[in-house]
This record gives sequence, C-alpha cells and structure tokens, in this order.
Amino acid sequence: MAPRWVARVGSAKVLAGGLLVQAALTFGLLAVGAGAGGTWIFLVVISLAGIGHMAAMVSYNVTATSGLPDDEQGQATGLTTTTQQIGITVGIPLLAALASTRADVLSGVRLGLAVDAIAVAVLAVTVALGLTAAKRRQEEARPAKRPGGTPTTRLKCRPRCAWS
Repeated sequence: MAPRWVARVGSAKVLAGGLLVQAALTFGLLAVGAGAGGTWIFLVVISLAGIGHMAAMVSYNVTATSGLPDDEQGQATGLTTTTQQIGITVGIPLLAALASTRADVLSGVRLGLAVDAIAVAVLAVTVALGLTAAKRRQEEARPAKRPGGTPTTRLKCRPRCAWS
C-alpha cells in the first residue's frame, strides 16, 4: 500500500502522515487496560500503528534515495538503514530506562509509551516542515522561463556535497 500512497501524494506527505498515525495510535495504547478486552484493543491498535510505521519506513527510503544517480543508491540505502538501527539501539534502552524510573511497571510502560508518542509526533512535524522547506528551495532553484521562452536561473545552485 505504501508505494501506491507515495506515488499518489508524494513521499514527504506519506512519511509525515505515517509518523503521525504511529504517534496517535501509540497514544491510543495508553488507554489499554488489563483484561481480555484490553488484549483485543491492543492487537488492533498495534496493527494499525504498524501500518503507519511501515508507510513511514517505505517513504523514508524513497525520500532518501529519490533523485540520486544509480551509483549512489546503495550508499543512501545503507545510510538510511544505519540510522534506523542506531535509533533502535539507542531508543529502546532509553525508553526502558525511563520506564524503570517508576515503581509500578504499568505506569512505567505508560510513561515510556507517552514519551515515544510525543517524540514521534514532534519528528513528524519536523519532517513535514523540513521537507516542505527543502521542496520550496528546490523549486526556487529551478530555471524560470523568460517571456521569450528561454530559461533563466532564479538562484545559483550550490555545489552538491559528496560523502567521503
């Protein structure tokens, strides 16, 4: 589904939207209580949050690799995978440490979930604003048409940075 969404509305919107869905449904997990009904609510909410997460992951990779020459695609994919692995390696222990500050396990888990949801929501807004600004700068740098139809450059493009 995510590739279709990216093709329809663009990777930036799917990335920000997927993160917002994930954040909102992570907040929804705070309402889950103990008992049989809570288990079903948990399964539904976590499944839907997973859809938002996977949509964000697909669009993240599309965003990171779009417009790159073929010989740089592997490097960009490696960098995106590395950032994801570092996020998991650092994020889970931080949330676990935060959760362990509470004497009651359930309140600790809820605290960790709330912090995670807030962090993902802030990330979604930051990504949306950042990608919108980058797209605007990119459009401003494109050649404009003179009245006679010949292109002219509005802004000088900066040289492309290369990873060394």
